[in-house]
Amino acid sequence: MSNFKIQGNIVEITDQNIFFGEVEVEDGKIKSIHKISERRDEAHFILPGFIDSHVHIESSMLIPSEFARLAVVHGTVATISDPHEIANVVRHGRRGIYD
Repeated sequence: MSNFKIQGNIVEITDQNIFFGEVEVEDGKIKSIHKISERRDEAHFILPGFIDSHVHIESSMLIPSEFARLAVVHGTVATISDPHEIANVVRHGRRGIYD
């Protein structure tokens, strides 16, 4: 994995704070986050990805891989997908989910 640093406005969700800083990534994991100054970059923001905790992919009328391709460009990094609608539509209960 590559190592890199990126600078921008870091959004702290829990503290409801934004500051200009640097995120250092090493071996694919965040190693450190440092505040650099109080100034703001008007264009670049660094914030956590969105986890959609309840989604019915079949309601999008897309196959899962296409849904994922479109969701990720909008900041969604994971979903908790409820497949019960697949079972209802396919009308095969568990076979509709597992086959």
